[in-house]
Amino acid sequence: MLTPTSLGGPPWGVWARQRLLILACVLASSCRVASVSVSVSPVRPVVPVSASQHDRLPVPASPVVPETRCESAAIQPELWRFGAGAAVAGVPAVTATGRLIFGTVEGLVHSLAPSGEYLWSYTLPGAVGGSIVVDEKNERCVVGTQSGALEAITRQGTRAWATHIPAGITGPILWGPRGYLYFADTDQGLYSFARNGVAIWRLPLPGPILAGPAVWRREIVVGLEREIWFISADRKLRKLPLTQNAELFIPVEDDLLLVKGDHGLDAFSLKGPLWSLTGIRGAAAKSGQIVAFSEESRLLWLHPDGTEAARVELGTDPVTQGSRVLNPGQILLDAAGSAAVATQSGEVLKVSPESKVQVLTRLCGRKIRFLSLLDPVSSGASSLRSVLIAGDDQGVLHAFDWLGGR
Repeated sequence: MLTPTSLGGPPWGVWARQRLLILACVLASSCRVASVSVSVSPVRPVVPVSASQHDRLPVPASPVVPETRCESAAIQPELWRFGAGAAVAGVPAVTATGRLIFGTVEGLVHSLAPSGEYLWSYTLPGAVGGSIVVDEKNERCVVGTQSGALEAITRQGTRAWATHIPAGITGPILWGPRGYLYFADTDQGLYSFARNGVAIWRLPLPGPILAGPAVWRREIVVGLEREIWFISADRKLRKLPLTQNAELFIPVEDDLLLVKGDHGLDAFSLKGPLWSLTGIRGAAAKSGQIVAFSEESRLLWLHPDGTEAARVELGTDPVTQGSRVLNPGQILLDAAGSAAVATQSGEVLKVSPESKVQVLTRLCGRKIRFLSLLDPVSSGASSLRSVLIAGDDQGVLHAFDWLGGR
């Protein structure tokens, strides 16, 4: 018969006493087999932040980008930054006095002074559906939500009026012919509203809106599949065929409309097509000037007839070590012709047609969602400084002196 001793273990009596000792320790919970030190960090209490402190909320550090040599750097010092607490929906609206008004995907509308000082917040019944429009005449702004709410907010941050439509509101809300509001819904319809929140009409469309609405020559412009529709205030309609699907409308002059599509850039006059450029991934216009960026990572300044006025190579991306790749749709012009663009590695660049490329900031691990320019030349507020606002995918707005590196 085999015994524990014949198996190479301790004598039976010793083995039995060890088993009994272990069992006793377990039952009594008074025996430690090994000493293990565990450090527990205390939980920090949540400290409420008042509204006046909102503009001083700390911004979380950028996450590390794997397998790159990226280092966040504000080459141009930030004037201020603001954490909205959630991703910003659309591009902030700018009033004539330089105040910023913008909404978030969590249904909050924030207002900031030109200095970045927090002014007020307003809660909506749903996520903001697109950009906010300012009604300077009545000193208020109008905003829509993805759940169909349409509300006007006073400059003090209180409700002026509110209404609701059956479908969600998407894309820009804008002022158009006869001083009416125009916007699209998620059910293939185009709305017209008066300034007091009363609906004027709804125009059903045969398909989803791919671009717009925009305003050109006192008409509302929307892009459908391979078509542009031009709609007057009394719903008179004319159509123009396209060789591509429209993504963005860029009114340049009364007789020049640019259409950024999925294949390039097309130019139209009232009489029809003028010229086309393939391989264009983004474009902007201001004061009759046009700038576009191509698939070859270069910026092109164009004359109204489509001929090239200047060309700037954007150089090497310090993160990827390849050519800089710009974010589609994130390009704007100032009155002097300088362009602001954002790269896919988190850089914000200021580029002049004289081939000067200046890096304003580099935000590693973040994506730039929008660019907005507070330009006193355009707004008529000569007391304001020119400020570029860059919003990232974490809901943080970064402000830079636009003319500081000129």
